[in-house]
Amino acid sequence: VASPILDSGGNVVGALCGARRLTADRTAGIHRLEARVVQFLAAVIGVGLIAENQQADASRFQMQLEQFASPSLVRAMKDDSSILDAREREITVLFSDIRGFTGLTERVGAEKTFVMIRNLMNQLTRCILDENGFIMGYAGDGIAAMWNAPADQLDHAELACWAAINMQREMAKLSQFWNFITGEVLEARIGISTGIAHVGNAGSRWRMNYSALGPCVNLASRLEGANKFFGTSILISQSTKDRLFSSLELRRIGPVLVKGVDQIEQVYELRLDSNSNAARCFADYERALQWFEQRKYDMASQVIDESQTRYGDSDMAMRVLKNQIDSLDASAYQDVPAIRLLTK
Repeated sequence: VASPILDSGGNVVGALCGARRLTADRTAGIHRLEARVVQFLAAVIGVGLIAENQQADASRFQMQLEQFASPSLVRAMKDDSSILDAREREITVLFSDIRGFTGLTERVGAEKTFVMIRNLMNQLTRCILDENGFIMGYAGDGIAAMWNAPADQLDHAELACWAAINMQREMAKLSQFWNFITGEVLEARIGISTGIAHVGNAGSRWRMNYSALGPCVNLASRLEGANKFFGTSILISQSTKDRLFSSLELRRIGPVLVKGVDQIEQVYELRLDSNSNAARCFADYERALQWFEQRKYDMASQVIDESQTRYGDSDMAMRVLKNQIDSLDASAYQDVPAIRLLTK
């Protein structure tokens, strides 16, 4: 006698068989009760296999969660797995990469590169998880993270900004540590934006891929890249600034139009510290920016020239604004004033 062993989907994954040697007169056979016992045992085995697979899935799921989220977020997701369902919600997104890392890898070689990148990613990821961020993924030397998904976080913009600040502080230490190999300063560039996005798990049974799609995701990525134009390390959007509770040190960069984003965005630099000369230079920049926004381009240019005479021209944002003014033609005077970064 034989009875199939079924999985949770009703598929046959095995069979339990029973047999009895016949006597010489061939009268002994399998009784109906014995057949039912075999059937019962096959069902018990099937239930056990289902439970074992479910436990394996649960363990695999928890291991995946622990790779991307802080312990408090993991607990929230275990308590209510429905928060991983696809939905639309407001989030704050952070993108980060290491300046000039591609060229660096070509100089130091594969072995040293991967030892170094693992160390960098470990430390920068810890800064994100310490602020209860969710890691969406890695790409080479880049990290993408978000807040307010999958779990609710009322201070999501604040958490993202503090994660960025701590990442930059950690990068200063890492740069010193790896200087014997790199021979140069390692710097992270970070972009942060807040907005409505579609979030959900687009992965498979074997690998979770909980991520976000939406304009704010694209903008955060573009702001990360815009740092190289302005000589900044952290840029945030107006929407992120509007949701900050504490008085973090911000410098307005101004209305910026980047490639791949349809509308002009007010952009701010999130600063770690400023000396007195820098503060005065930034005040001049703000004055020039206000003239620029009023289309008083001659006045803006004059403020910039005077500031550069006093403090030098090391401020890249000031140079970008000056170049923007110098490149204007007559038709541009009718456009909405914006710093246009359309090359990337």
